[in-house]
Amino acid sequence: SLDLSKSAKGLGIPFKTGMSLKMHAQNREGGIHGKRAQIIFLDDAYLPSRAEKNIETLLNVDHTPFILA
Repeated sequence: SLDLSKSAKGLGIPFKTGMSLKMHAQNREGGIHGKRAQIIFLDDAYLPSRAEKNIETLLNVDHTPFILA
């Protein structure tokens, strides 16, 4: 969950780009413990209430094992 559309998108967009490039490289090298990894990016528009909702979605719907941002 990060800002991809509002006041802090200047930080969020480069973070997303960098993490995507790193994950792509990691998957090319065999993934993590032999499994391909996927990153889910959700725009929270730098709003705490949206960030909270995004985290709930990541945990309860997507069942992500960890959160980076």
